[in-house]
Amino acid sequence: MQNLSQVFLHIIFIGSFAFFVVLATILLKPFRLHKQRPYSTAVMKTTYLVYLAVFLAYIYLLLFYFEVQPGADKGIISFRMRLEYVAFLVAFVVPNVAMLVRRKIKHWRVNYNIIASAFNIFILIYLVLRIWTTDWEF
Repeated sequence: MQNLSQVFLHIIFIGSFAFFVVLATILLKPFRLHKQRPYSTAVMKTTYLVYLAVFLAYIYLLLFYFEVQPGADKGIISFRMRLEYVAFLVAFVVPNVAMLVRRKIKHWRVNYNIIASAFNIFILIYLVLRIWTTDWEF
């Protein structure tokens, strides 16, 4: 059984991650339709919010229920671990930068929204597969 400080730490992380999702939802207003591009914008915002929720759940699982590779404490990290690290960084950076840059794009915004939504869905599938295939230490 976990002691009170560990339970409190879990509650703090769950609360802060939920706060981030709620804050992103309030700031993005995903269901307020855009006049010129209603569907592509709504799809992009919705896929981003679903990605964000799954990404934060993945971070939570990594923080509390992932056992580090046996050789990692000695500095021995396999090639596969490095590829997963790069994929994780891409999964963190690409959707967030896409949401920040979207207002700068004027002329091909519908295509940009579709491409960004496709990246969000692709990264979402990657994260869900990582969650299901990782051996978590509950």
